[in-house]
Amino acid sequence: MYTPNYNNKKTYNLFIKAITFVEKYVSPHRANWLSTRYIDEHFGQGQLESSKFLRHKLLICVDPIFTTGKCKQYILNERGLNELKTALGICQRSNRFDQYRDQIESGLFEYQEKSSRHFHPLQNIPKSQRDQWREMGYIYNYDIQCCAHTLIYQYAQQLGLDEYLFALTKYINNRQQVRQELADECEVSPEVIKEILQALLNGAVIKNDKQSSIYRALQGDLAKIKFLQQHTYIQELKSDIKKCWSYIKDTLPQRYITTQSGITKRLPLNSKQKASVYRDRERQVMREIERYLTLTGNRYFTEHDGWRCVNEVDIDEVIDYVKTNTGYMIKIDID
Repeated sequence: MYTPNYNNKKTYNLFIKAITFVEKYVSPHRANWLSTRYIDEHFGQGQLESSKFLRHKLLICVDPIFTTGKCKQYILNERGLNELKTALGICQRSNRFDQYRDQIESGLFEYQEKSSRHFHPLQNIPKSQRDQWREMGYIYNYDIQCCAHTLIYQYAQQLGLDEYLFALTKYINNRQQVRQELADECEVSPEVIKEILQALLNGAVIKNDKQSSIYRALQGDLAKIKFLQQHTYIQELKSDIKKCWSYIKDTLPQRYITTQSGITKRLPLNSKQKASVYRDRERQVMREIERYLTLTGNRYFTEHDGWRCVNEVDIDEVIDYVKTNTGYMIKIDID
C-alpha cells in the first residue's frame, strides 16, 4: 500500500497541482468526461503509485466500462479531497482570499500581463467558493455578452467589411437560444456547444482527429462530428467567420512557405494568431472599462472579459463610454 510522504516537496507540489485541478474542473454532482492523458497532466503518469493514489482519493468513475473513442466520466470524491487537504495541512476553506486581503480591500490588484490578458491567482478560485467575493463586498458580477464573436465581427467591419452576416449576427444576438438548439439536436450540453463555437472562431476544424479540440469536446463521438459537419447553420456560421478573418489577415505579419517544387505560398492564419487578435481587442475594451470604474471610484477585479465590483454600475453609461473610446458596441450581462 502506497503511503505518501507529505513532507517531500515534489510530492507536496504534485498533490497541490491535482487538488487545484479537481476543485476548478471536476464537479461533485455533475459527471465530467476526462481523458487519461488529461488526468496524467495533473496527476502524473497512471502507472505511478502517487498517481494511482490521487485518482483513488480525488476521482470517482461513474462509467467504468471503457468504450472505444469515448472518455470515461468522473465526479469529484469530496470525502477523499477533504482527507487529502487535511493531510497536507490545507484549510478546507480557500485561504487565497486571506492571502490577498490587502489587495481586495484596496481594490489595487497586482496582475501579471501575458498575451494581452491580465492574470491573477484569484481568477482560479473554484466556482463553489466564489460566494466569498460577496462576503468581501464585490457583490456585482458583469460579463461582456458573446465577447469574442462580437469584437471579431466589429473589428472586421472597422477594416471594411460591409456585408451583413446573418448567422454570426444570430449567434451574437441570441447566443443562449442558438447554443440550446444545437445542444438539443446534437445531444450535448450547451457548454459543449459554446466551446465548439469558440473553437470555430479560432480556426478549429470539425473532423475525426484526436488532436482536434472539437473532437475532444465531443468525446470522439463520430456521429456527432458528422452531424455538425453537415449542419446548415454551422456551415453558414463558418462562412461568416471566414469572411471576418479575410479582412483581418492583411493587418497581421505574413508567413510564407516554399514547397518542394519551388512555389512560395502564403500560410493561413493559425489559431494562436487568431486568439491573439481577439485578446488584443478584449484588452482594448477592458482597459476602457477599468478607466471608467476608476473614474467612478468603484473597486473592481477583472476576469478577462468580465469584472466584479463593489458598487453597481450604470450599464448604459459603460456601454457608451466603451463605444466612444474604442468604437466597439458591446452588451453586458449582470449577475
